[in-house]
Amino acid sequence: MMGIPRYQFAARSCGGAAGRGVSELGAGRVAAVFQRSFYIEAPSGALVCIGPLGMGPGPLNLLCEFPSDVDWPSLGLRQEMLVRREGDALRIGETIGIPLAGIVEWHPPSRQAHSLASLAAGLSMLAGIVQGRTEIPVFARNSVGMETGFMRLVPALAKGAFAEAKKPTPRDPLLRLAWPGITALADWLGAPRRAVPVDALDGLLGLGPGLTPSGDDFLGGALVALAALGRRDVAARLAAALLPRVAQRTNAISAAHLACAAAGEGAGALHDFLIALSTANASDIEASVAALGSIGHSSGWDMMAGAALTCRALVGRSLTGRGGGG
Repeated sequence: MMGIPRYQFAARSCGGAAGRGVSELGAGRVAAVFQRSFYIEAPSGALVCIGPLGMGPGPLNLLCEFPSDVDWPSLGLRQEMLVRREGDALRIGETIGIPLAGIVEWHPPSRQAHSLASLAAGLSMLAGIVQGRTEIPVFARNSVGMETGFMRLVPALAKGAFAEAKKPTPRDPLLRLAWPGITALADWLGAPRRAVPVDALDGLLGLGPGLTPSGDDFLGGALVALAALGRRDVAARLAAALLPRVAQRTNAISAAHLACAAAGEGAGALHDFLIALSTANASDIEASVAALGSIGHSSGWDMMAGAALTCRALVGRSLTGRGGGG
């Protein structure tokens, strides 16, 4: 038996997928290490993201009482380290323990009640709140200043103004690559009984840099919005077309997040954002935009863009510039 771990941090909550991953762990490995968080992988391939309480809830998240200045690499955490379940605790390597007693399982809210009128009003508020943010933050640019996400699209997609969204800039090669998939998804959401345009949507899977590429986050935002707003039938059709193709087109961590989105589960901040939109509460929308936009380098904005496009489709307005926008 190993001795008492040098560092112990109590776990406080976990998402549904995280709980399943921990329960089947037995022996696993550290899959990825970042400064404030890390991923572990069970032998089945199930992934769990272990992070601080401030990371916020999500289906893959196991949230723990980590100190605000925790730095996992400096504490010796390394990829491929052994992870074991020992009774009511996780043991990572020889020095880190995470007691699990008293953990609370988090699940996203059930279907969000809404009217088309309130959702339309919420989208208009969203467009107004984000419209003035024309300067892309430094964190959403790469090392040579290129835009790395879809933040700029959010106001236009909220309004259904595709002509406005398409205006190119010299610094948006990502958008140029994403545009065929975005427009194909918008057209399909207007008539989802048709076959899913998988060839066009392939262009979004794995598109962009980072742990969860922008294209994946955009599709995840769309899937969660469909489920949260009562169109699980449409979400299921979209997921059935996309998920068999995910493993070949993106990384394992992003694929795990997409699988959760296909089940209607996303970051807690995304669900809060959809509730705020549905109730057309301006102060809640503003707060949820700030919270969701703070996730990752551009992940929150990319999810927001996918959700905004989907919500606009659900209020029945044209997404092609023929009736709902500029």
